[in-house]
Amino acid sequence: MDGKLSIELLDKFIQIHISYLWVVVIIIGVVILFFCRWKKHVFQTLVPVNVGLKIGGIDISYKIFRNEQTMYIAHRIYLELMTRIAAHRVDPKNDMIIEIYDSWYDLFKAIRSEIKDVPGKNLYYSSTKCEEITNLALDVLNAVIRPHLTAYQADFRAWWDVRINMQIKAKSDNVISFESPKLIQAEYEKYKEIIEDIQRVNDILIDFAAQLYKIAYGKPKHGEIN
Repeated sequence: MDGKLSIELLDKFIQIHISYLWVVVIIIGVVILFFCRWKKHVFQTLVPVNVGLKIGGIDISYKIFRNEQTMYIAHRIYLELMTRIAAHRVDPKNDMIIEIYDSWYDLFKAIRSEIKDVPGKNLYYSSTKCEEITNLALDVLNAVIRPHLTAYQADFRAWWDVRINMQIKAKSDNVISFESPKLIQAEYEKYKEIIEDIQRVNDILIDFAAQLYKIAYGKPKHGEIN
């Protein structure tokens, strides 16, 4: 052995000679590769993503460690938000309040399901800890969406059912012609108040989506300031 890698072609066989030096080089290379992968994982775990939301006029900050579980949760909730009206600007002239409430109700259930299904080990071990992202999601549910629904949803739905049934009956009796539901909802006595609060909630949900994107992908959402 002269410290070199050599290959000999024999009859029907290939004979490879590897010196101890080459074995040491290969082992060192494998160790370095695993160390780099481990370092990347530890770095993602130990360096938190600082996110914040303004809820009820109060700035609340969260330090969320990016690991496989928190990135997974953030990604899934982000998609739930972006595929609903919740994370998009409300257009009072075209969006229906009743549909917004239906969307929020489904969103509430989806977010609750995501944080409810977190495995127990991810609530205990520091490398997979999900406490802060759970707190973030709970604050959005309990301090943003729930208060609006409690204050407005029941009364509006009751009024809407009566008003839309009146419309259906009047139309069937040929008393009046068709009225757009978008115009009908504007007759609600607290319409301006309810729309303003819906827009306030939506602004927070849009910010929430941007923070989730940062957790899931490790960078600000396009168009957002870090």
